[in-house]
This record gives sequence, C-alpha cells and structure tokens, in this order.
Amino acid sequence: LLYRLQALQDADLTTALKDQEPFVRCQAFRLLLADPARQARWLDALQAGFQDTAPRVQRWAVLAASAAEHPSDQLVNALTQLYRRTPAHDVHLQHAIRIALRRHLQYPGAFSRWVAATDSNDTPLVARMALGIKSMEAADELAVRFENLRQHAEIDWGECLTFVARYV
Repeated sequence: LLYRLQALQDADLTTALKDQEPFVRCQAFRLLLADPARQARWLDALQAGFQDTAPRVQRWAVLAASAAEHPSDQLVNALTQLYRRTPAHDVHLQHAIRIALRRHLQYPGAFSRWVAATDSNDTPLVARMALGIKSMEAADELAVRFENLRQHAEIDWGECLTFVARYV
C-alpha cells in the first residue's frame, strides 16, 4: 500500500526485508522487482535474499535481481554461487537464476568476464547461458570450451556446435 501511495521509505523496505515472516520478505522483494531504479542501492539485500532459508524468498530475490537496470558482476557471482548450491529438484529456482544470469550477461564483455571466473564444473551452465545469449562473444567462449562439452551428458553438443557455427 505504501508503495502504491508513493510513500514507501527505505527504512520500511529494510524492515520488511528482515521480517521473520517469509511472506513479508517476498513482498519486499516484489517491491524491488517493481522498482528497478531502486535496486542499485539494494545489492546487499538482494544477495542476502539469495541466502534466505525460504525457497520462495530466494526466488523473489532472484527475480528482483533479474530486473536490475545495470549489469552487476557482484550479482552475477552471487547468482552463480546460488545456482551451484541449488538442489536439482528445485527447477523453478534454477530457471529463475538462469533468467537473471542471462539478463546480466547479455551486455558486451559481461559473458567473457563471467566465464573467466567459472571452473570446469560450470561447463553445463556456461553452455546453457551461451545458447540463451546468442552473441558472438558467447559463441567464442563456447568454442573454447567445446572439448569439455562432450564430457557432460546433459549437454546437447550438436546444438552447441550449430550455435558456434552460426555466431562465430
């Protein structure tokens, strides 16, 4: 209600983000999602949301991070860490993380910086992100890792080869 009346203060949002009830924390992240201009000041809160014990709060924090107006290497690294520790059965959170990563990595230079910070265990995620970004930069990075792609059964390396051929 305060947001709709344009009376929401940062102190109100801080209180909501630290509330004991997951529902209230979710609503606070929904407000950050609705107001991307506010997010630059709330990077620490977004990252704290990634650490929340409630999966729904984590998802809303990730969705809010995906709406950021400016790419943030800090958020990209935090999202990557969250993806690594997300259980395989939580496909909704994994999907939300990939959406947020794609939005941050689509800017020139962002994908290459991110790939440089990943390790070989992240090859499946790198492949998925490259296929979603569809740029020459992503294709170049995928071509460099092509030998590693074949070692991962979950990756359609034929699709990756087609992608590299199309964009390089």
